[in-house]
Amino acid sequence: MPKQLLYVNGFPKGSYGNASANDIPEGYGVYIENADPKYADRLVPTRKSAAKANAATLDGEVIQATNFDGNTIWGWKESDRKLKYYNPDTDATTDPSLVTPSGSTLASINRINRELYLPLYDTSSKLATEAYWAGLIASGQFGAAAPASYVLEPAKCNPYYYAGFSRFPYAACYFNYDAGTPANSRVSNSTTSDVFGCITPPDDLDFSNATEDGFFQAQTTYYWAISFVYDGYQESPLLKYAYMNNVVNAPYWFSAGSGRTSNFSSVLVRMHINIGASALSKRITGINLYRAQAPGIIARWDVNYRGLQPATQYRFVQSFSIRTGYMSPQIVQSGGSATAQTSILFPINDLGASTSTHSYTLNSGTAYRIDFVDTGFEGASYEENTGVFDTLEQNWINYRLSTFANGYHFVAQCAGAPALLGGESKNFLFRSAPNAPAVFNIAKDFLKLPDTPTAILAWNGRLFVFTETRFIRINPEAMFIEEELLGFGAAGEGSSSTVAGISRLVAATPYGIFFADLNNIYRYDGQRILTIGDPILRQSYDALDIGWLGSNPTRRRQSKMVFDPTSQRVIIFLKSHSGADTQQYYLSYDPVRDRWDYGKPSGSPWTVGWVKDADFDANGNLWVSLSGSDTWSSDADVLHQMFAGNDEAVTVITPAYDFGSLKQQKWFYDVVCKNAGPAGTALDIDYRVEENGAYTSPSVTTSGVLSSVDLNKTSGRVLQLKIVVPEAASPGQGRNSLDDFTIQFRKRITQE
Repeated sequence: MPKQLLYVNGFPKGSYGNASANDIPEGYGVYIENADPKYADRLVPTRKSAAKANAATLDGEVIQATNFDGNTIWGWKESDRKLKYYNPDTDATTDPSLVTPSGSTLASINRINRELYLPLYDTSSKLATEAYWAGLIASGQFGAAAPASYVLEPAKCNPYYYAGFSRFPYAACYFNYDAGTPANSRVSNSTTSDVFGCITPPDDLDFSNATEDGFFQAQTTYYWAISFVYDGYQESPLLKYAYMNNVVNAPYWFSAGSGRTSNFSSVLVRMHINIGASALSKRITGINLYRAQAPGIIARWDVNYRGLQPATQYRFVQSFSIRTGYMSPQIVQSGGSATAQTSILFPINDLGASTSTHSYTLNSGTAYRIDFVDTGFEGASYEENTGVFDTLEQNWINYRLSTFANGYHFVAQCAGAPALLGGESKNFLFRSAPNAPAVFNIAKDFLKLPDTPTAILAWNGRLFVFTETRFIRINPEAMFIEEELLGFGAAGEGSSSTVAGISRLVAATPYGIFFADLNNIYRYDGQRILTIGDPILRQSYDALDIGWLGSNPTRRRQSKMVFDPTSQRVIIFLKSHSGADTQQYYLSYDPVRDRWDYGKPSGSPWTVGWVKDADFDANGNLWVSLSGSDTWSSDADVLHQMFAGNDEAVTVITPAYDFGSLKQQKWFYDVVCKNAGPAGTALDIDYRVEENGAYTSPSVTTSGVLSSVDLNKTSGRVLQLKIVVPEAASPGQGRNSLDDFTIQFRKRITQE
């Protein structure tokens, strides 16, 4: 038989596991390592990862790239519980000294607008414990006391700040009323501790403002409440006190026989605000005052707040900005006349002093008083302003999972649910108020899920929830399940039969949602779910199991999936099943070409460490945080930019070519490979004539861009090649590649 040529023009489809040549579709190799998928017509080395000089100091177990305050990558270090950030453009790491509380582990860093939300959970029970907020405080709250830097605060919008208050501090800040005393000395503050956000009774009420057509009606009780404004736009629950009713012969309010029957056109509202070190959050930028009313009178103050209740919603009255230089024409000092002041904050200089109009005692600390003349203006209700019922005492929930979609903050794997949900909240999905990620109407905006989620994300205007075995699509506006599919989901790191973990195996991309469970890897294109992992489910190389199913279940759960916008591919970082193998690999999927490749990054810490987290920065560069130990729980040690260094070496293993007949013996003469890189660069070409046999490494001859080996008429039924494209000697030399190769062979004639 004459000599024949087999011409192979690259591997545009990538890797397709350990299968025979007849089972592998055209365009696939058995194994392709470190090939850049952007080059469909040839195999070109991908770039190595690289660390800039100061990137290693980030050390983040969890990282989150942002595009606010410059191009930054935030990282959280487990061992010292520090949150800091790195700027790739300036190669500078900043330590804002943001330290998270001990005893909990950070679940994620979530960027919403120009703020970071940091949910924590208990390391043993895995239950959500608290969420924290990190952001830039530079708006001048409390004058010189405002730090012009990033701060770490609880994420919830508290209506008070005092460790002794387990609920709203009704009993802690109530007021006693004594019958038979003169009208202007009837009030005393029974609390000897600091007053936090309290509205005092109208001790400076001026009876000269009585009028027949006044807003404040006789035989009516009025209630004032305040909310703290956080970050300039989010409100706390209402802090409520009832303290005024304009009535004739009202016991404990006006002296008997006063004969007053007129309405009142205005009333002075006085607020005491303590801003000591343990008091108000630096996130608070203002105070909103609300008013409600009810027909009738309160006979006496009820310290348990069980008396007459408001018959109307609390409606907005006035907003007070906690900043210096604020101007308002309705601010008065301790007299009664309305005068414009340069600030709404009045230092209380007579701490502990008593006068004929009021008596109070405040502990040490800085306190301010706000006096406001209420003339009856009414705006929107608290519920209209915030989306939260004004009767709720709690507008937050602890959570592990979160995402931002359609102007809402969605959270899951929750804990600390109110009694109305029976305290069971791990299977609930909660939604925040519109454009207020820290404010939740937990009595209304929630959805019961069929199982505990391991991941939630937003894509294409919809919310997607994953469990270990479910794929759920949710309408985020109407809060109902549009579609639920069983049989696949997102494997959670740390999941067990009793606890749902947090999945690291979901990614939203322009090409759809990609996710993985313990059985396969999937792609949701907006209409259907496609199984895409079959080509790389089982793969071995150098006696190592590196396919998706080759990694044991625990290591699969600890794998990390991320989208690389520069190369437009989905990458899964994983480790081999083999116990002795400590190398960190990655699987690379090109959604445009439906192509799988393997990556084996060279150098430390890739040879021993774990990818703790990965994200891409504002410039589209992919960054990974790696540990320096083969132990999953070890701390992160370095931050690397992927595909930013010199070339890696490409390794390709061809199918075992049988040239149309597995039984027939062949003679193999030579193999010629074309390298489009620098002339004279030799490609390594090994071969074997048995699928499970040892490779032979002949000498390689170069001629221009051609590399060839003489096979010396080796006899066999199949021929399998392992070709290595070396990295370039220097970045400026040009990139080597494997463009194509030719095998010269002859089929032997078998005589019977």
